[in-house]
Amino acid sequence: MLQELWLDSNLFRGSIPKYLNKALTTLNLSMNELSGSIPDAIGSILGLEQLCLAHNNLSGQIPTSLQNLTSMWKLDLSFNDLQGEVPKEGVFRNLANISVITQWE
Repeated sequence: MLQELWLDSNLFRGSIPKYLNKALTTLNLSMNELSGSIPDAIGSILGLEQLCLAHNNLSGQIPTSLQNLTSMWKLDLSFNDLQGEVPKEGVFRNLANISVITQWE
């Protein structure tokens, strides 16, 4: 079963699919030309450890459903047009255990 999906640097356009494999541990769609919002459905991939969506044209807010991803230790959303705050509950409650990158530091 597919656990890691690395599709970075491919110049993909369009939106992130709403339905993804629930067995994923890594999803890397960085350095494409994806637009739209981050689908709430990603928050139901409970084993997801790494979510890398940097260097796209994503907009909107970080979905609160990502709070459910208690296995996540890396979240890279830098270089997008996201707005609002990082959620404060769930996995985000203890940011010492997770690397959240929302802008170039």
